Amino acid sequence: MRLRRLSSAFLVLWLVAAAPVWAVTIGLDPAATSVPSGTVFGVNLVVGGLSPAGGSALGGFDLDVGFDPVVVKFKSLSFGSLLGTEGLGEAVTGFDDSTPGSVNLFEVSLLTDEELEALQAPGFTLASLLFTALAPGGTALDITINALSDQSGNSLDGSLQPGSVEVTRRFAVPGPWPVALLALGMVATWGFRKRIDVQQRSHQQASKKALRWRSPAKSSNRKAGSPL
Repeated sequence: MRLRRLSSAFLVLWLVAAAPVWAVTIGLDPAATSVPSGTVFGVNLVVGGLSPAGGSALGGFDLDVGFDPVVVKFKSLSFGSLLGTEGLGEAVTGFDDSTPGSVNLFEVSLLTDEELEALQAPGFTLASLLFTALAPGGTALDITINALSDQSGNSLDGSLQPGSVEVTRRFAVPGPWPVALLALGMVATWGFRKRIDVQQRSHQQASKKALRWRSPAKSSNRKAGSPL
């Protein structure tokens, strides 16, 4: 009896050890990014570690992406096509951004196991998310797995590779008024220098005329006063 129990326990352990273990990962690409405030930037939610040829394809997911709503704001998202195209009736998708600092997104494929295995690669983009950088600072982009399933609807375990965003201060671009003032200043400086040049030339011409007027007068006085 004891030997039979040991044999059964050994068989269970052997089956568990022999079963394929898929190291499915959910992450963000790029994992870290730096953007100036006021700009729109994107990150891709990606999956990796699948083996479609070995019978491990992704059939559905339900995920949350968390962030600091003071630093960034969710704008929009678009789903990938390797679980099927919703417009063709191949998948069901949806998202919810009603909670500040979080966006929930999910997708369930309606394709057959064989279609998913033939369609998918070991790693691909689940969705592309757009954010607006609001204020300088840093925020993590956390991922929470609510559900993850293979092509047959069986639950999958996944490891997480979250990301981060650093928002920098945006340098101000001179508007039309500073440029116009600079142009006026340059014109005024040019006009002032030109006026000085004109005044200097006028003064020089006046001095030359005075010298020419004085020279004959001196010669005349000298002749008139000569005893000869």
